[in-house]
Amino acid sequence: ELSRAAVHESAHLAVAVLCGLQAQASLVPPECWVREPNGHREVRAHVCCALAGAIVDERFEFHATEPTGDKIRAAELIDAMYSDIPDELDRSAAYWDRLAMQTDLLLEKHWPAILTLAEELMRTGTVSGRRAREIVFSASPSVTAAPPRRPTDWPRIFAEIARPYTIGRSTPRD
Repeated sequence: ELSRAAVHESAHLAVAVLCGLQAQASLVPPECWVREPNGHREVRAHVCCALAGAIVDERFEFHATEPTGDKIRAAELIDAMYSDIPDELDRSAAYWDRLAMQTDLLLEKHWPAILTLAEELMRTGTVSGRRAREIVFSASPSVTAAPPRRPTDWPRIFAEIARPYTIGRSTPRD
């Protein structure tokens, strides 16, 4: 059986890989390391990566009584982007909602890859970025292009997840 920590960290790792970020995950301590963001496009990728763990936790009903570190990190990144813009609260809330929805779609579409990453993480204790890319892009047959190398590949990533797809038995909403 997969541990909550393995699935949580694998969700972070899969989204990081899909967004072209450099990342790796470990179980001891449970963490997913992602290179710090550089520019607006990478911030967007980092927000999705942070939200991935929180969304998986909510799907499996691992609710915390307080905001998780993942949600706090996502909020800090969004707040930093909108701190100098009038009406920032409305814009940042809308941005949060949009990125949460996009992250949810990524998780749902690539759920088999996340489970495979979690299995690998439990077996080895650590999954490198290179190994994560191999797993994600072999476990997700609908991903035909090479793994994204930079956050500028976001339009391709989100065009891909916007296509209709069927939710299979292995999705976390079953």
